[in-house]
Amino acid sequence: MDGNLLSNVYWVIVITIALIAVFRYKSLDSATKVICWIIWLGLFNEIASDLFSVYYGNNYVFYNTYFYLEYVLFCLYFKRSVDVLQKNNSGLYIAAGGILLGILNNIYLQPFLHTHNSNFLLIECLVILATALYAILRIIIVDDDDLKLQHRTHFWLAFTIIFYQFSAIWSWGIYPLLGSTDKDRSQVFSTIILLVSTTTYLSYGILLLLYPKMRRIDVYT
Repeated sequence: MDGNLLSNVYWVIVITIALIAVFRYKSLDSATKVICWIIWLGLFNEIASDLFSVYYGNNYVFYNTYFYLEYVLFCLYFKRSVDVLQKNNSGLYIAAGGILLGILNNIYLQPFLHTHNSNFLLIECLVILATALYAILRIIIVDDDDLKLQHRTHFWLAFTIIFYQFSAIWSWGIYPLLGSTDKDRSQVFSTIILLVSTTTYLSYGILLLLYPKMRRIDVYT
């Protein structure tokens, strides 16, 4: 697929989903509202980082800041959507621990202003992936008598998050196999990430559109 075409499709989808989130926001439960914040944050970061890269030569500041904010928001989402994390504030401890590791990484390994915070990004992916899997486990345990997972908003949100995080880790793992040169590998890698991101935003959008119907039989408030 042509890279420019895919990029244009991606932008149209992201902006459309961000607008859907605006119109749906008031009707959403507190956890799903956090997903809207993640969508809006992602859109803002894409725009700001592109502009910053054009005018200042790199976008490390925006992307590294975005990684931290995204991580905190995902932890907040799970704190609000998983019953156990609601009761014992584990989501806050998970967020604080990840941020501390990220700061140590910036101090000793990857300077915040001069490189992408890839070590923290790996930590973020692994923690969020594990927490999303736990969220699905809790849904199954809490409602084992009447699952109807196809109607559970937070099951599908957790599933979407798992898809994105697993795809990111998988794409990093196969990076050396994507081409014979760094340029080829980078182009294929960028296309994969763009496809994964597009699919993720589409999934968020579909869930927001279907939310009024699904919400009535969901266990979360």
